Amino acid sequence: MHFSLAASDHAIGDRLSAAIRAMRVALPANAVIEVNIGFSRNVKDIFVSGQADAAIIRRNGGASDGEILRTDRLGWRAAPGWRPRSNSATPLVSLGSGCGVREIAVAGLRRAGVDWRDAFTAGSCAALHEGVLAGAGVAPMGDICARGLPDRGAELGLPQLPPSDIVLLSRARTPAHASAIRALAAAVSGTAGWAKEHDLVLILGSGKQTVR
Repeated sequence: MHFSLAASDHAIGDRLSAAIRAMRVALPANAVIEVNIGFSRNVKDIFVSGQADAAIIRRNGGASDGEILRTDRLGWRAAPGWRPRSNSATPLVSLGSGCGVREIAVAGLRRAGVDWRDAFTAGSCAALHEGVLAGAGVAPMGDICARGLPDRGAELGLPQLPPSDIVLLSRARTPAHASAIRALAAAVSGTAGWAKEHDLVLILGSGKQTVR
């Protein structure tokens, strides 16, 4: 049996290992779990094309399909004690062009008349976090992937960013797939009551992106 998950890095964040563990518990012991990480628009395309059984995306308005698992607050994350250089453009740390979170952040900066520049581009939120800690600049990130870094936007004079919905898209081809989808939803939403209602037992811990 095979179960495929496509997820936005900015949407699943630090819930990824919990999600993998939860799906492992819900699926047969011999199941193969495949996880693909990308931008939300690409992740949705993968799901719509039938290449994924479930998808986790960020959404700011627009479409109403899928199940909203939680609302995630976007903020400006910077290393403790980090300050921009005087009279210089705000150095932006992001996943680069194509990233919806970056687009929201850039639009906010432009509306507020804040001068900015690309300073560090990463290929994953893990690398993004390391760039922030190294003092490369300030990154727009949600609470779900900020790993405890506080929102320093007000302190740094940056515009407030709108929250995003974390949305599950899914199709249950078999009862086992349906169980894995319920487990995934509970792990990402972080709602223990939801898991109890569906008689799920979640084991939290680390996990690889491909699990047999």
